[in-house]
Amino acid sequence: MFVGDAGFQINPLHGGGIGSSMRSGYLAGKIAVESIEHDDYSINGLWKYNKLNALEQGRHFAFLHLLRVFFERVRESDLNFLFRNGIVSSRDIHDLLEGRIFPVKSIERLLRGLIWRVDLTTDLRIVYNKMKVIDLLYRRYPDRPEFEQWKRDVIDTITKVKKFIRQRNVNTK
Repeated sequence: MFVGDAGFQINPLHGGGIGSSMRSGYLAGKIAVESIEHDDYSINGLWKYNKLNALEQGRHFAFLHLLRVFFERVRESDLNFLFRNGIVSSRDIHDLLEGRIFPVKSIERLLRGLIWRVDLTTDLRIVYNKMKVIDLLYRRYPDRPEFEQWKRDVIDTITKVKKFIRQRNVNTK
């Protein structure tokens, strides 16, 4: 079992990792105790750690990764537009940072934003839809035999976000 930086358990937005390392360490210790009690130190016996960590933190970090992809591809003026016009609120960002998908009221604001900036709100909608896919994938984190297909599905989802969101010149204002 890998924990913390060794397990790539850092926040994809800001690079912090103390809290996630502590949570992962706790989960690893819990599963290690179970493995000792059952005298099962095999990868299959320890796989429960992966499942717990994926559900408790992995899905959250996957959301943040998709959000980072969006932020990397928009101009500062685009972000200002979203906040200034109330299309995205600070509460929406807070919810995403906490691992929650946009609530319905936020989606209604996004749809209203289509009137002003179809390109930008479409990009946000793509990120939102892929977050729902990621959420479902992580909630269905597989047992070991199905892991490689699951991993391909996650990578494919993230790749689609990168492909669909137009690359903007970040230096342009």
